[in-house]
Amino acid sequence: MKENNISLYKFDKQKFNFRELFNKFALDNIGFGLEEIHKTDIRKLVPSEILRTGEDAKQPFCELFYNIDDEFDGFNSDTSKIFIKENKFMDLYRELITEIKKNLFDDDYIVYQKKPTLRVHLPNNVSTGSYHRDSEYGHSKNEINFWLPLVDTKDTATIHIEDSFMSEKFKPIEVKYGEIIVFDSSLKHGTEINVENYTRVSFDFRIMKLLEYEETNKDSLVRKKKFKLGSYFEQL
Repeated sequence: MKENNISLYKFDKQKFNFRELFNKFALDNIGFGLEEIHKTDIRKLVPSEILRTGEDAKQPFCELFYNIDDEFDGFNSDTSKIFIKENKFMDLYRELITEIKKNLFDDDYIVYQKKPTLRVHLPNNVSTGSYHRDSEYGHSKNEINFWLPLVDTKDTATIHIEDSFMSEKFKPIEVKYGEIIVFDSSLKHGTEINVENYTRVSFDFRIMKLLEYEETNKDSLVRKKKFKLGSYFEQL
């Protein structure tokens, strides 16, 4: 599906069993599956206020899931030792990137986000602090965004994307698990307060052609990774 710089990419859910990995991790560590993690009685995991920009990726449930694989950089190294880990996610992620390169970028070399960004969209909250264009946070305009939800999404429990550049008109992009939203990074996007009564967990990443990559000294907003090869990016 191609419409206004937004398309859908379908992947093999059996080969790339992301949902099963994350669901098992959630069950093993807090006793609830992905869509019900907000029901936990571990109250420190549930933010008491609406998330703001810069705090959204640091919210406790995100920190929980960043412990699914030792390759991630957790915000609190002291707590990383207590989790029952899978340590399969990053290998699977790189396999997905390789497949996407083959199917969407032909023979071109690419630069991709070395470690994806995890998002947790709890009921009565947002998953990103504000609507934004990635360039506002130092990203290259040449990046293409890939957004992969681990559950089916709809209405207020999905990403909302500008229907065309600078239009300031947004629509929810409803997708099924097994689909990835691919969109131009120049399109403004964000989330609404989730009133769907389930939690949406997702991860996103960015890819661009190597020929369009420009080295910069700018840092990513939350983890302060340089937008350079070997730091925020990797080449394939």
